[in-house]
Amino acid sequence: MRDLVGELIASIDPQSLLQRIVEQVCVRMPTASGASVALKTPGDYLEVLATYGVTGAVQGRVVPIDETFQVYPLGSGRPEIVDDTATDERITPQVRELSQQLGVRSCLSIPLISEGSAIGTLSVVAHEPYAFGASDVAPVSAVAEFLGVLISASAQLAALLKDLLGAGSIRVDSRAAADLLASVLLPELSERDELRRVIDDVVMAGEIVPVFQPIFDLITGEVIGFEGLSRFKCEPTRSPDKWIALAHNVRRGIDVELKALRALLKGALSIPDKYLVSVNLSPLALADPIIQQELLSYPRGVVVELTEREPAPELLGESVEPLRQSGIRLAIDDAGSGFAGLTTILRLRPDIIKLDRELTVGIDTDPSRRALATALTHFAREIDAYTVAEGIETEVQMQLLRDIGIRYGQGYFLGRPQPVDVFEESLFSRA
Repeated sequence: MRDLVGELIASIDPQSLLQRIVEQVCVRMPTASGASVALKTPGDYLEVLATYGVTGAVQGRVVPIDETFQVYPLGSGRPEIVDDTATDERITPQVRELSQQLGVRSCLSIPLISEGSAIGTLSVVAHEPYAFGASDVAPVSAVAEFLGVLISASAQLAALLKDLLGAGSIRVDSRAAADLLASVLLPELSERDELRRVIDDVVMAGEIVPVFQPIFDLITGEVIGFEGLSRFKCEPTRSPDKWIALAHNVRRGIDVELKALRALLKGALSIPDKYLVSVNLSPLALADPIIQQELLSYPRGVVVELTEREPAPELLGESVEPLRQSGIRLAIDDAGSGFAGLTTILRLRPDIIKLDRELTVGIDTDPSRRALATALTHFAREIDAYTVAEGIETEVQMQLLRDIGIRYGQGYFLGRPQPVDVFEESLFSRA
């Protein structure tokens, strides 16, 4: 019962409005590269609740206040401008390092005030130094004032709800009241609460098992690499993509992706260097500084397959440039479906384009699928990328893919995902 009351109180959260506000603040300021809203939490921490643009890399993070730009307006209670993060003497090493990772050179940060105290910040950042001046303070301050009132009203409503439900001392009728309010305020409450607990168990208990599917040269028949995939050993049974998408819905997505990445990279240490190794990450995870550092510190180059859970942020190409300079290659997964449109491919200039299995299945009977696969293959050549077909299930499909110029592929017809030790006993012993 107490969990239900707590979740109902937590549901009084202007999250969607916060997201729209940071988006519009950034869009309407020509010099801005990103914006965010963060609130203070117990123990002098900040939780980043809403982001847009380059700040997407810190969405959902809880960080010490003194390791952020926001330490200045929270301390003074006034708007603060950092003209240049590279030269400002107030900048701590932690803040300077974060700004370098995000490509941020200047920042305007406004405190959110509730009942006379700073409870958080609205911040706007830019790639260029000296991007903000006195004329920018007034409009952003007006938005920050509205946010302070909005968040304060939300807290008051939560307190009223807590009193109504008798959260402090459970009344006999509280269960019925909570059920009624849950049906109005948060219909998916029970499922979401259980999902958060399961996600936390998966992350904390390490119930993520890596497997690897071989990628073949369709002309020579040789294995040229492996795609790392995750298997979640928990109930209820769901596909890896579904687990990660659900984890993002309860703000555990990056934690789950980081856990899966570490398991895959550890397993891939057994794969000889002659084979390429690819891992899957969402655009949000790929932009995360911790995940980027995990990839940069790995002793061999990998291919990062950008998955289709959400569209790639506009500035993702810039944020992953250090990875590419270190030898890490970028692949667009599931091209031909979802968010993997030509605009995203053009913006990111991937090294590899992986055709969605929906193009492969039925390519021998559907001229439209063949035409689209052929067009994507020619397009890949024009941007100096190569193509990998996923989901090959028959010899006829494999032959048709070869005929239209696709040299590399994977699928159950060629090889199923297996634990790495299976390949150690068979393939690697001959390498």
